[in-house]
Amino acid sequence: MLNINYKKLESIMREFNISCPTCGIDKIVKIPTEIFSKKESGCVKIHVPAGIVCSDHQFVVFIDQKGIIRGYEKIDLILATKTTELK
Repeated sequence: MLNINYKKLESIMREFNISCPTCGIDKIVKIPTEIFSKKESGCVKIHVPAGIVCSDHQFVVFIDQKGIIRGYEKIDLILATKTTELK
């Protein structure tokens, strides 16, 4: 997983028209171009949390190294982390 400082890379962002695979809502999302140059092969897989494209759904978008959206995947299950209270 690649962690990216978005403020530092703001000038080298590329816009993508991302569509929610569940409800079909579209939104322009900026993604750092650096992530594509660091990928050696295959598609870049980007988790899109609820609230980024639409308010209710989260999903994964697959974008190839040329910047072409190749598909979407709905998320079937989201595991929550369990927190323990210190006494």
